[in-house]
Amino acid sequence: MDSLEIKRLDPQGRVHIPRNWRREVLGDSDEVIIMKFKDHIRIMPLTRGSLTEFFDMVEVDVSPEIFRDYHKLRDSLMGMRLEVH
Repeated sequence: MDSLEIKRLDPQGRVHIPRNWRREVLGDSDEVIIMKFKDHIRIMPLTRGSLTEFFDMVEVDVSPEIFRDYHKLRDSLMGMRLEVH
């Protein structure tokens, strides 16, 4: 961790991110990814074209038979609540 600041949320749930942090981390971009975990929220810069870092974040428990059939897998996943780790 490079820096720490304590901020209050405004009535709409917004938080001010210091300008120098935005410039350093986001550059010219104004888009971020917001991830909710059980005990924290993480804000990261949106990097177009590289979502591979998120591939291992989702774990599903399906049988090999369901995994082999795309349609069964899709239907099974749509009925589940996916847990992100």
